[in-house]
Amino acid sequence: MSFPNHLPANLYQGTIGDITVRWKASAIARLPEDARLAEVDEVALKGVTEHFAHACAFRLGKTGVQIMGSFHNITVDTANGQVSAHACHITVLMVPGQPKAHIYINHSPGMALDHVIVVGESVVLKNAGGIPDPTLSMGTYPAVYR
Repeated sequence: MSFPNHLPANLYQGTIGDITVRWKASAIARLPEDARLAEVDEVALKGVTEHFAHACAFRLGKTGVQIMGSFHNITVDTANGQVSAHACHITVLMVPGQPKAHIYINHSPGMALDHVIVVGESVVLKNAGGIPDPTLSMGTYPAVYR
């Protein structure tokens, strides 16, 4: 599988089609470690993350997406800061409206990125208490996250 919708390797903000894509500074800082843990090339991980983030924003009709985290297996409860294990996903914040999405993928460490697919997207509207909106979400995803 090819992932054509990505920024140049040295850019962390730009436009893909009509959608603005930008990385949060903390996500850029974590990218080398995310790649190491996923056992994949960092530049390739950046590209596939942007591709899936762009696809999610496009599906929802959004004009922008901020990548808050590439492939990772944890989640942080924003109510109390508690970190817990979670299915492999990408975290993004979209505009307008600032819905947050976890894009769930079928990746396991060492798996070739060409075999990665999205298995679900849980989309949570701002101030929704971590409960995914079933009219915006799709596929397989956990019932609640923060």
